[in-house]
Amino acid sequence: MGKDTKRKSQLKNLGIKKRTSSSYSEKQTDSSSEEEGDLMFQLPGDIDFTSKEVLDTLNELMSFCKQNSNTKCLSVLLYMSLRHFSVSYRDADKFLDAIGAFKAETCHTHSDRLLNYGVDRFATDLRGGKRGDSFWDSFPDIEHDARQFSIEACTRKNASFTVAEPAKFVDEKFFEVTGLTKNDSGFIRSTQSLRLDLKAWGITYTNNRSRPYFLGREKPEVVLHREQVINYFLSREQFYFHVSDGNDPKWLIPTVPEPVVLLCHDESTFRSNEISHKRWIAEGHEPFFVK
Repeated sequence: MGKDTKRKSQLKNLGIKKRTSSSYSEKQTDSSSEEEGDLMFQLPGDIDFTSKEVLDTLNELMSFCKQNSNTKCLSVLLYMSLRHFSVSYRDADKFLDAIGAFKAETCHTHSDRLLNYGVDRFATDLRGGKRGDSFWDSFPDIEHDARQFSIEACTRKNASFTVAEPAKFVDEKFFEVTGLTKNDSGFIRSTQSLRLDLKAWGITYTNNRSRPYFLGREKPEVVLHREQVINYFLSREQFYFHVSDGNDPKWLIPTVPEPVVLLCHDESTFRSNEISHKRWIAEGHEPFFVK
């Protein structure tokens, strides 16, 4: 058989490339299909965009954007988008103020400049956005103390911790360190910024999965069952590792061949009071919950 011509060699190489490319494409398609399938299972349920929780999240997102972008551009973009969808001037102003953006009057002035004079004129005065070092870059010791304060506050058994607490703590520390005099009622670092700081420190606002224990309000059969469970454990005391009473407690070793280790909550977790559906939780420093 004669040698392949140059044309045949080119066609053969082309066929190899096509097969290789198609195989790679099939793998990519399969991978993409798997990712799309995963996303389909991860789609969230309905979101109530009118809730206060969503508004707080928008406020938090706006604070983050203001630290890394230009406040003026963000505010004008939001204002023009709201007005594009026929949102009234008053409602737009109320929304922008709620999330910490520019007022509607200021946004309208900048929108007029943008529409009538173009982007170049609009961009001549870009105020807002991050410039220079952040607050924590200048006061790292205050950040460390604020983080420890927040973690300790989150370990409280009751869900009473709020962002205002570290904001007040940072405010007091700042004026203590600098020796300045506080002249207004606001915080040196806003609660919106502190919410971002808390998340950066591993402290999140999440579901509180604890359950209340209503002492004295149980049904008679519930009380009877609890007494039976307690009496069962008390009658098998020799099976368990436990601590002796007195001022100098010591571990008491079980006297049976097959001892048992009990894992349980301490009595302080059983409390009779209301609980919050959500609370701030520091990762790795979770308090005891009633489960």
